[in-house]
Amino acid sequence: MSAFFLILCYNINEGMVYLVKKFVLKTEFITLGQLLKATDKIGSGGEAKFFLFNHKCLVNGIHTLERGKKIRDKDVVVIDQDTYTIVHDS
Repeated sequence: MSAFFLILCYNINEGMVYLVKKFVLKTEFITLGQLLKATDKIGSGGEAKFFLFNHKCLVNGIHTLERGKKIRDKDVVVIDQDTYTIVHDS
């Protein structure tokens, strides 16, 4: 089972407070569709394709529409305004 944690950080360059979200993987990878469901962005896996078509989603800075895209340790995923840093629990 994967989980995510919120860590409050202060960005000195921009002078604003933002949340850094760390998503902890218990497996080698998770698909983007599974990540959307685990973070409650969608209610079921069937909604992933529609969600990705209508929302901004970046994986390591690259826009993607692939719900099957494998997300691994140290990847950074931006979904709309939320940023998730992926870490593997070894």
